Amino acid sequence: MRALADAISAKEPIATIKVWSEQEMRRRLSNLHALMDEKGLDAVILTSIHNVLYHTGFYCPPVGRLHSTIVPRGGEPTLIASTIEDLRTIYNCYYSDVRLFDDWERNAQESNLKIWGEVLNDHGISSGRLGIEEDVLPVQFMRRIEQDLKGFEFVDVGYDTMRRRLVKSAEEIAIIRHGVELCEIGGYAAIDALKPGITEVEAANACNVAIAAEMRKRFPDIEYDDLNNKCLFQTGPFRSRVGHTMNAHRVVQKGEMISNNPYAIIAGYYHVLERSMYWGHIPDDALEVFKTNVRAHHAGLGALKAGVKCSDIDQHVNAVYEEAGIDWRRDRSFGTGHSLGIMTYWFGREEGGELRQYNDTPLQENMVVTMEPMINIGELGGFRHHDICLITSDGIENLNTFPRGVLLIDDANKLQEIWLPD
Repeated sequence: MRALADAISAKEPIATIKVWSEQEMRRRLSNLHALMDEKGLDAVILTSIHNVLYHTGFYCPPVGRLHSTIVPRGGEPTLIASTIEDLRTIYNCYYSDVRLFDDWERNAQESNLKIWGEVLNDHGISSGRLGIEEDVLPVQFMRRIEQDLKGFEFVDVGYDTMRRRLVKSAEEIAIIRHGVELCEIGGYAAIDALKPGITEVEAANACNVAIAAEMRKRFPDIEYDDLNNKCLFQTGPFRSRVGHTMNAHRVVQKGEMISNNPYAIIAGYYHVLERSMYWGHIPDDALEVFKTNVRAHHAGLGALKAGVKCSDIDQHVNAVYEEAGIDWRRDRSFGTGHSLGIMTYWFGREEGGELRQYNDTPLQENMVVTMEPMINIGELGGFRHHDICLITSDGIENLNTFPRGVLLIDDANKLQEIWLPD
C-alpha cells in the first residue's frame, strides 16, 4: 500500500482530464456533508462507481478491482484505487489524498478494508456511525466489513446519495447539452453514410467517427470513452425491437425499420439520441403504427413538468395506445423514461428518476429525464423516439432539436419529417 506521491516520479508531468470546476465539486461535497449531519455519520464509505465518480471525479470501470472513497464528516475525500490506475487518479481526482493498493499480498476487497482502517485512524475515527451503500455491497463483503471494522454502526446511504444526484447543477446541465448535440451530429452522420449495400456496422461506424471528431473539438483534453461512445444502428422488423442489440454485418434495406441510436459519454455522463425511421419508403401497414407512437411520444413530453409524479406519466402515454387499439401491456417491453446523469453500459442509473408506474417520486426543476415510449409490433419492428428533457416549473426544455415526427430518409439521404401530430 502506498500514497500516490510515492508511486510516481517528481518529474512526471501532471496533465488533467477534469471537466468540473472546483466550485462544482465543493457543492457536491457540501451536500454529502449535509447528509452526514442529518444522519449523524462520522464518515461515509462510497463503493459504487456512481458515487466515487460524482464525489471525486475518478471515473474507471473496476476491471475486477474495487475502487472506493472515504469521506470523513467535515473533511475531504480519500480516493482508494489500484496501482494499475495510478496516474489516472491524478488526472481525474479533485482531491490530494489518493492511496493505492497492489495485487501482491491481498485481494482488492482486503486491500480496501486495510486502507479504510488507516484512513479512519488518520482522522481519529475509531468508533461511531459509518455510511455505506447497501445496494452495491455483496453480502459476503458486508460480513467482512462488519468483522474488520468492529465498534461501528453501519447506516445505508445508497438511496439518499442517489436522490441528491437527481437534481442537476448548472455545470451538469451544460455537459448534458453538449452530449445531446454530439448524439445529434452522430445521428445525421449515420444517415449521410447510407448507400446500397451498407451494413449496420458501417453506418454505425460513420456515426462513431463523427462523434469522436466533435468530441475532440469540444473536449480535447479528456479521455474518449470508446467502451460506451457508440451507435447502435438496428434494422429490420426483429432487430429494431430489441433495445440494446449490438450491430451486425446486416445490409440495411430500404422499406425496413431503422432504429438509429448514437451514444455519447462525457466523463461518465450518459447521452443518447434514439429515432425510428425508414429509408426510401414507409410500408402502408407501418405508417399508422408509426403515427401512433409519435402521438404517444408527444403526449409523454406534454405531461412532464415539476410536481408531477413519475408514476403519472404513463397514463398519458398508454391512453394513446389504448385509443389506437394497441395492447400496451403486451406490446411495450420497457418503461417510458429515466433520469439522465452518471450512467453507462456497465453500471446503472438513478432509480429515483425512473418514469415508471411504480415510482411516485415527484419531478423537480432541473431534473433531466428521457422520454422514450416504445411499442413492438409483429412483423413491423420496434417504434421508438427518445428525447432528453430538462424539467422546468411549467413543463420542459426539450434539449433535442432532431426531428421527432414520422421520419423518412429520401433517396438523396435527406431526412424528411413527413407527419407530426396537431
